[in-house]
This record gives sequence, structure tokens and C-alpha cells, in this order.
Amino acid sequence: MPLIRALKRSSLSEDVRARLAAVRDAMEANSAQELATLLIGEADGFVRETALTHLARLDGEFPAQALVRLMREGDTALRNAAIETLGSLGERAIDALAGVLVDADVDARIYALTALQLIESPRAAEVALDAALKDADVNVCAAAIDVVAESGARAMAAALSEVAARFPDRPYIAFAAHAAQHRLG
Repeated sequence: MPLIRALKRSSLSEDVRARLAAVRDAMEANSAQELATLLIGEADGFVRETALTHLARLDGEFPAQALVRLMREGDTALRNAAIETLGSLGERAIDALAGVLVDADVDARIYALTALQLIESPRAAEVALDAALKDADVNVCAAAIDVVAESGARAMAAALSEVAARFPDRPYIAFAAHAAQHRLG
């Protein structure tokens, strides 16, 4: 339910209405930090879901930036909802997610790749392949291979062999690269 419509519901308590109004104000101010503070501390699923739904409908860079912050800082439920919502943004989220792929936090990089996989875009696959060719963490590379397998192009198949060659003692990477190559054709 869009945020503006939710605020007009007569059945809302004054407390919930005030929290939704604070969320609306943070979005209007394009304040990812303020929005993250409000949603991370929010226990009411209705408030969180309404905020994320509204956020996904906004234009510009702010929605992806705010969702990336929620993905990094939120509890498990909020992080998963942020990843799903980032996936629903499609191409609009790719630049924000690409920025996370150089983060020092391995988990953040894997979360970003999970969101990229949901986007199912050739551009998402290009970003993921670049990460797979450069990242030192085998788990990040495995997640990147999954993105390439999901939405990559046939021309990416040879580069997957390079990824596998970077981890000769990790047969799983060779297997994943081979499976992705097969899927790409």
C-alpha cells in the first residue's frame, strides 16, 4: 500500500500514523540515514512494508541508495526485504549495487550480488563478472558466477574459465563456472 494512502487510513493509531509520517519526511528529504534509522528500529511489519513499497515507486537514485543502506545495516528480515526491493528496482539499482562490490565487507558484497541476481539484466551480469574476475573472496566469486549464469551473455563464457583458474584448489568454483558456461550456451 502506498505511503500516502496508508497515512489516510482512519484505522491507524496515532503512533503508527506518526511513524509513517516520519518515514515520509525522510524520503522527501532524500535522507537515507534518517530513513534507515527509522526502519531499523521499526518493529511493525506494516510500517516497514509500506515504506519499502513506497520507496520502490520513487524515481531517481535515492531509492537504491536507501535500500543499499538498509541492506547493509538492517536486521535479517529488513535486509532480505531490502534485497528483494532492490531486485524489483531493476536497472535503477545496478549502479548503487556496483558500488557495494568494492566494499571491504564480504557479506555486503554477497548481498549486493544476491540483489543483482534478482534483476536479471545483462548489465547486472557484466557487473557481476567484473567482480568475479577481481574479487579475492571465493564466496563472492561463486555468488557472482550465479548472477552471470542467470542473465549473462554467451560471450561471457570464456571469462568464467578465468574465474575458475583463479581458484585451483576450489573445485566448486570450477564446477559452478562450467555449469554457468553450459547454461549460457
